[in-house]
Amino acid sequence: MNTRLMVLLENTQQAAELLKSAAPLAQALNLKLCAVHVLPLQSELRLRTVEDYPFGHCGVACLDAPPELPEGVTLERIVVEAPDEVQGVLHALNHIETTLLMMGTHGREGVRRMLE
Repeated sequence: MNTRLMVLLENTQQAAELLKSAAPLAQALNLKLCAVHVLPLQSELRLRTVEDYPFGHCGVACLDAPPELPEGVTLERIVVEAPDEVQGVLHALNHIETTLLMMGTHGREGVRRMLE
């Protein structure tokens, strides 16, 4: 059974806000919160937890030091190493049971987003 709300994160300040805004939804739907970042570095696809990196840090601010989340929200921190972002996202979706997917919009919204 799918049990996760996957949140795709970039290494930006807005990533922490996106993760914080996803937490109440995960809590209301009784889903685990799964923060995923794609590192377009490798020629082959690989999923790693943040804990798999030396010293438990992957270099992605929001994953290395996640924001405080409501009590009872379980957070999984995943990094996908992939040739590019699209392959990384698809790989994550194929290998992590996911009920919902949430991602940011680079700060664009409404009509401005449609026109860009």
